[in-house]
Amino acid sequence: LAEVLPLLAGSRMNFLFESRVDTLRPADLPAIRAAGGDLVYLGLEAVADRSLLEIGKVRSPAAAARYRARARALVAACAAADILPVLGVLNPVPGDGPAELQQTLDFLAELGRLAADEGRRAGTEIQPFFHAFPYRVDPGTAAWGDFPRQASELGTTGDRYRDLPEKARREAV
Repeated sequence: LAEVLPLLAGSRMNFLFESRVDTLRPADLPAIRAAGGDLVYLGLEAVADRSLLEIGKVRSPAAAARYRARARALVAACAAADILPVLGVLNPVPGDGPAELQQTLDFLAELGRLAADEGRRAGTEIQPFFHAFPYRVDPGTAAWGDFPRQASELGTTGDRYRDLPEKARREAV
């Protein structure tokens, strides 16, 4: 980032960038904006404790709380820096039910309020956008390796996995 931002700033181009809520540092956003970054796609992955644990994003409910705190800090920093945050959320994660959906919806509403408040303070009027996308089981991913368990315990289905011959399924995991 330290090497790329001066080059981008010298180009006078605006750009969008992609990161994850557990890797991007809120303190880096003003420098990114100064270099021309005006939209960030943030992978939020999931929100509910159970969902985050299921996909292996965190190892404990305390870590899930820290993950959400990081998302809050990033959305607030985006609004303050005049960077539009677009957050991608997996929903539903295998095994999710009404409680997980409600926790997710409540958190997304909270992020919207947080951004509006911070945007008003900073004079940016930034509001986050949310992109919900379905859980995917792609070859080579952790989800792929866990698919047999999710299928038997949670009823997860997947066309890509199902359509492979048995030998290829065994080799994939």
